Order: sequence, then structure tokens, then C-alpha cells
Amino acid sequence: MTDALAKILTLQEAMELAKVFADSDLVPKEYKSKPANCVIAIKMGEEVGLSPFQALQSICVINGKPSIYGDAGLGIVMASGELLDMKEEDDGETATCTMSRKGHPNPVTRSFSAADAQRIQMYESDGRGGGGWKPLGQRMTWRNHPKRMRQWRARWWVMRDLFPDVLKGLRGAEEMEEATIIDVTPEPAADEFAGMEPKEVVHEAGRGDTGPEREMANGPHDSGASRPESSPQPDRGSVPVTERQDAPPRGPQPPDNGKESAMAVTDPVAVFELNGVNYQTKGCTKDQMLRLFGLCSKANKKAGQKGYDKHLLETEFGVTSKKDLTEEAAERYAIRLTEVIEAA
Repeated sequence: MTDALAKILTLQEAMELAKVFADSDLVPKEYKSKPANCVIAIKMGEEVGLSPFQALQSICVINGKPSIYGDAGLGIVMASGELLDMKEEDDGETATCTMSRKGHPNPVTRSFSAADAQRIQMYESDGRGGGGWKPLGQRMTWRNHPKRMRQWRARWWVMRDLFPDVLKGLRGAEEMEEATIIDVTPEPAADEFAGMEPKEVVHEAGRGDTGPEREMANGPHDSGASRPESSPQPDRGSVPVTERQDAPPRGPQPPDNGKESAMAVTDPVAVFELNGVNYQTKGCTKDQMLRLFGLCSKANKKAGQKGYDKHLLETEFGVTSKKDLTEEAAERYAIRLTEVIEAA
């Protein structure tokens, strides 16, 4: 690495350079016309020794988390001067990578197989508002370049375990494929969801939680089965859907960030934020609420009656809002809605 590439820019210099890059056609689309994103990528690149242009070409952002494409990651490790030896093999089914580091007593070996790729379940959009769950190994890039994709996965696991100080916590873009954006925006009822704007959340494939239900014509994914995991297991870097705070102090809770809560109850059990709205419920968790949004919409469509979900809520559960459901009642409500959806 030359001194020119290692130069650290001031924030003002980075901002001026970012404006030039953002107006060009030589940056990825996530940076086009977004100078602020360019600045962050440039400064992040400086942390690992990338020039501004290298940073914009090599760093991608997945759900707000920066990650690096495979070749750039290896380049950063090699440029550090810490890599002593590297060996990669592939027997047609399993890729294995072994690296040795200066001053580290033992080499580190990691593997990734075709079977691992088939076990990891991911959500993939069809581009028309629908989609479904499929094994990682059935993605187009994996079908076209299985050996290369296995190689990158095995390589990244070694580099992250052996060179965390060099990579500064950056993950491989290939790993971040498992963090898939799913649109879970419901059809809001005016009384409960006023002011909510469509947002996207991430559900991490391979977790055992139920995850959000997607509002789409081909129905929800399997909400009861655990998602299989690959072996060896990588770190979980995706943002989880559920951020539950159990048993907060008794009494009404102050709204977060000075915002009024549109969904508040007295003596709440669960408190969370969803689509910019502060929720305080009697136990219904964040991922249960997300799941119920999708199920309610589907139940209304199946029943051919707008507000049918409200009718079930009031007549069978004795409450007028999902915020008044306990965690156990929310689960029973989800089961009841599923029965309506699956009814012949």
C-alpha cells in the first residue's frame, strides 16, 4: 500500500470528494446521488486501508451494515503484512481454507459445504411483490458459481476469526446474503396505525423464531418450523426482528425520543418501537405484532370482510386492540387467524 492510498482525509475533504463520486456513473447505485453515504464509506475504507475509490467499489451496505466483497477482504488481510500462509481446497462438495498469522501459534481452518448452502434458508423476492423461502444453494449465483461461493464463505470465516483487528469488524458481503429484507408493512386500520409509514425490517434466516409475516398473495412462510443453521455456525450479524424489554418499571412509561406513543397501555409488560411508533403492550411482543399484521390482512381477505380481524379480537378475546393482548393471548390469536386463512 502506498502513502497516497493511506492518506487520511479530513471530513471536509471527504465531503468534497464524496460529492464528485455521488454525481458520477462510476459508483454502485447505493452511492449514486448520496454523498453522505459516500462519505461514510470513504471513512470506513480508511479504517482498513482502502483508498476512497476502492472503498466505494468494495464496501456495500446491507440493512445499514457495511460489508466487503470477498476479493477486497483478502486484499486487506494480505496488505496488512500479518498473513503468513494460506491454503485453499475444494473437493467438489466442501471448500476448506487454512490461514496462518505471524505471532499466532496455530493455523486456523474453516470449511463450507454444498450441504451447508442447502440447509440455510433465505427469503427471496420475485420482484413483483411476492417471493418465498428457498435454500441459499438455489440462488442463481450459487447455481452458476458454486465452487467460488463456497470458497468465499470458508475464506471469510477464517479471516474474521484470525484477523478481526485488521478487518475492524467488517463482514463479507457473501455472508450478509443471509440477512434478507422483507416488507412486512400491513394494511393499517386507521385507529391503530395512524401515522405509520412503510418501512423495511430484516429477518435473519436460520433463526428459530417465527419472524415477520409478509403481506403477499402467496401466503405466509412457515411460522412454526425452526430455520436450519449451517455448521460451523458463523456469528449472527443481522439485526433481529424482536427487541423485547421484559417487565419494565410499573406504571406508564415515558415515550422514547420525546415521541408520543400511539399504542400505550397502563402497566405495560412489553415496550418496543415499530415503524416509528412506540408500542406499550400487555405482553404481545414485537415479532408477534409483526406477525399479526400480516395474518390480519390475510384473514380479512379470506373472509371478504374488512375489519373481520377486529371482530374476532373483540368477540373471542374480549379486547379492542392488539396492544391489550398478553403474549399467550397473542399466540392464540395468531392460531385463530391462521385457521381462518386456511379454512376451505
